[in-house]
Parts: sequence; C-alpha cells; structure tokens
Amino acid sequence: MDMARADEGVLGLRGELYEASEQGDRERVKRLLSGCRASVLDTRERSVAMTHSATRGHVDCVDLLLKSGADVNHANIFGESTLMATAKNGHYDVLGVLLKSGANVNDKGGNGWLTALTSAAVNGHVECVDLLLKSGANVNETVHGGETALMKAAKRGHGQCVEVLVRSGAEVNQTDNNGASALMAAAENGQHRCMNLLIKLGADVNHLSKCEVTVFVEALKAGAKVKGLVKAPCQEEQALSMAELLISSGASTVQCVDSGILTSRYELVTDLKFDRSLKNLCRWMIRRHLLSVNHVNLLITVPKLGLPTRLKDYVLDVPFKQTEWALSSFLDMGITTL
Repeated sequence: MDMARADEGVLGLRGELYEASEQGDRERVKRLLSGCRASVLDTRERSVAMTHSATRGHVDCVDLLLKSGADVNHANIFGESTLMATAKNGHYDVLGVLLKSGANVNDKGGNGWLTALTSAAVNGHVECVDLLLKSGANVNETVHGGETALMKAAKRGHGQCVEVLVRSGAEVNQTDNNGASALMAAAENGQHRCMNLLIKLGADVNHLSKCEVTVFVEALKAGAKVKGLVKAPCQEEQALSMAELLISSGASTVQCVDSGILTSRYELVTDLKFDRSLKNLCRWMIRRHLLSVNHVNLLITVPKLGLPTRLKDYVLDVPFKQTEWALSSFLDMGITTL
C-alpha cells in the first residue's frame, strides 16, 4: 500500500512539473524543484519537462530546469532532441540557452532524419538558422535521403534561409541520394523565387539527376494537373514562368521532348516565346486543349487520334506545305473549343 501511494505521489509530482513547464509557470516549476519531494524527480523527468518548456518558448523555465540537472541533449522516443524541437518551432532565445549549455549542434536524430539546422531551415526560421551556423552547425550536413538544409529551405521557398546558408558556405550544387540539387528541389515544388535566387547564387541550370531528369523538366512537371487527391505544387502559369526563367538563364530544353515530358508545355515556353504567328498560336491552343483532357505525352497520344494524317502532323509540328488546309479542316470538323 505504501509503495502504491509512493508511486502515485511520484506520478502526481511529475504531472505537475510537466504541466507547469508547458505553461511556462516559472515560480511553480521552481517550487516543485525545491520542495521536499523534488529528489524523486530523476534526470529524465526534468529533461522531459525542459523539452515541454523549450518547444513552447519558455526560456526562463528551460534555464531553471537545466540548472536543476536536466540533460541538455535529451531526445524523445523518435530521436528528436530538445535542440531540434526548439529550432523547428523557431524559439531563438531558448535555442541560445541550449547552445550555451552545451547542446550538440550537429546531432543527427531519428536515425539520421534531421538535425537542428535542417529543422530550422525547412520551417523558415532564418534567425535560428543563422544562430546555429554561428554556433558551429555543419552547413552541408546531410540527413535522410542525402538532403541538406539548403535543399530543405529551397523546396519550401524560404529565400532568406537560402541566402544565409549559401553565405555561410552551403554548396549550392550539392546533390541528394537521387542526384537532385537544391535548384531541382525548388523547381519540383513550384518555388519560383527560390529558383531565381539560387540561379543568381550559381546554381547549375542544366543539372541532370541520377534519373537523367533536368531542372527544366521538373519545372514543367510542377504545374501539371494531377488527377485524384494529389494537387500540383503550383499553377500551370507559374510552372511556365519558372521554365522561362530557366531558358533565359541558359537551360537546355532538348530533354523536354526526349524524356516524354508533356510536349505542349514545351511549346508553351519555347515556340510561343519566339514565334507568335497565327499558325503557331493555333497549334499551341490545340495542344493545350489536348493536354487538359488527357495528361500524357502528346507524341504518343496524337498519332492514335482518329484524325487525318496531315492534322496529326500539324499538331506535332511535322513540316508540310498545306498548313492552311489543316487549320480549315479542324474548323470544318467542328473543333472550335480550344
């Protein structure tokens, strides 16, 4: 009976400490840590309480718990340390206290899934990123999949973090396990501004991944309309704008057709940029309509359509003399909604 009561007492005290820590009630935390029953609170319990305070930005409680014996490098069951959780939530002051108290700035938790730097970068906490770098964080450290903090920031569109990371020595053309660069991550996720920034910082616009996919292809794919519950990372117009940015920066468009990427998107960016004739505008509208109906490679789809060969040739831009005949034939067949 006495043992059961003792256990209940410990559980009650632990619960009170966790609650007070979460609420940032410094006086209550202080009272619990200095009371006659405080000795039953072990290092782990004090460390958990510290994490509760840290993730909510209660810097005074964190400082108090550290002085009472909490482990500054405590990690939860998923391997996420208090420093990582604090960086993820952007609590700059708490981060400073943890670092001054000896937190491992380059710890890789969760079986290598994250670091404090990647946690701050992916959430756009630029001040925390800067502090971690000044405290010795490895700017080019990789986490699961070979991603760096720069790639994490780029894919989420956090331009300020990208600037700070590159200024601190981040390798702008470093690649992950699939051979994808930060620029490719930005393109894949529809982050036009970050793409522009990375290009100015020296990113390779003609980088080829291990799957032999270019940044240009990823930019076009980003605006594709996806059926079902999955949404495209960006609108089609934004994807085309990204592709135009790449072209103006010297990106090659050759792979766009060879890889099977939607040919109509390739035409939207290239042909219309340099050729706005009636013939080409009509071809563009036809391709755009076909694309909106069925998201596949037009090089495969068009030959299977029940259309005269010359019409197929026109859509696919196969040279022949009677273009005017092809256009009038479409109108005669009643294809007017392009």
